Amino acid sequence: VRPVPCAGLSDMIDHDADENALRDYLYGVLPPDDANVTSIVLGCTHYVLIAPLVKKLYPNKNVISGNEGTVRHMIDILKQNDLCAGDNPAPTVEYLSTLAQDGIEARMQRVVSDAKARCVWENFFAAQK
Repeated sequence: VRPVPCAGLSDMIDHDADENALRDYLYGVLPPDDANVTSIVLGCTHYVLIAPLVKKLYPNKNVISGNEGTVRHMIDILKQNDLCAGDNPAPTVEYLSTLAQDGIEARMQRVVSDAKARCVWENFFAAQK
């Protein structure tokens, strides 16, 4: 295991950096031809937003997200405190962000509405029942 600090990467994601800028940054901290690396752990909740790009840039590496563990822990806490909405909760979404930026709600909606991500979460939550 080799930690690779990525100072500033979450800010780049927050500010919708383009693919070229993200690629240059990532290749700067982890060259794609590093044979000693077999897996990449996305160690920040922001990083899942660029997971498809990471997989594209590092096609021979196993890309792992820690978000599933975070969600499982959140579900456990909700269950322990009897805060689960039940089997058929009314769908509501509340956007919270510490980022004071124009358009942040639209960007969050774009992430939440991504059909692929929605499918992953639906499958994950179905497995919790």
